[in-house]
Amino acid sequence: MANFIIEFTPFEANNNAQLITTATVKNPDTGEVYFTEPVIVDVTADMTPEQINEVVKQKTSGFAARVEAIELAKQFAGTVPQI
Repeated sequence: MANFIIEFTPFEANNNAQLITTATVKNPDTGEVYFTEPVIVDVTADMTPEQINEVVKQKTSGFAARVEAIELAKQFAGTVPQI
């Protein structure tokens, strides 16, 4: 399992009924930033704060696999392919 944390910027709202935050995914031990990505939530009139947080959770659910792929790719850096 990948070891990472996600830090979010405060939500900003736009005129399209969306909330936007930026997720920064980093290694908590080294501080290395793996990637930064906007997270956009489409808001409806009846949404609760819990529902909004659930959408953010769903939109970031693939981040662990991405971090694992990044770490795996780093293991091959500097090697010469053998075919």
